[in-house]
Formats: sequence, structure tokens, C-alpha cells
Amino acid sequence: MVSLDRKEVQHFLRDLVRIDTSNPPGRETPLAHFVAKKMRQLGLKTSREALGNDRANVIGVLPGEKEGQALVYYGHLETVPPGSVE
Repeated sequence: MVSLDRKEVQHFLRDLVRIDTSNPPGRETPLAHFVAKKMRQLGLKTSREALGNDRANVIGVLPGEKEGQALVYYGHLETVPPGSVE
């Protein structure tokens, strides 16, 4: 697995927030492509799931070296305006 230095992380995050995923309507597909590309560069196996209306999920898997428990991280790709979620 490849690691990122501080400057690479800053550039990744800068580019990440430039992709408009405001919800509604969401438009996560461009961000899903961007995130999946970075995951592949870091050595993760990736897949994307199209949800229609330019909405998408991305899944990245970093295989472990041994059998056993797994860790799952779940996050949102779209941006929701403040105060719109209770």
C-alpha cells in the first residue's frame, strides 16, 4: 500500500472539496470517480455503484494479511447544507 505525505493529503483534500456534491440533488458521481482513482493509487480494490440521477457510491477494500475481523468505514459523498439534517 502506498502512503501519502502531508502535502499530498492537502492537495487531495483541496481537490476533493472543489467537486460540487450539494444535496439536493447530490451529483456524487464525479466525486465517486475521483475518490475511486485515489483509492486505486493507494492499492485498494475499488468498485463504484451507480444509483441513478448522477448519484453513486464507491467501495474500497484493503485486503488484510490474515483471516479475522474487519474494519468498515462508512461516509457520505454528498454535501448537505447546515441545519438540514436532524
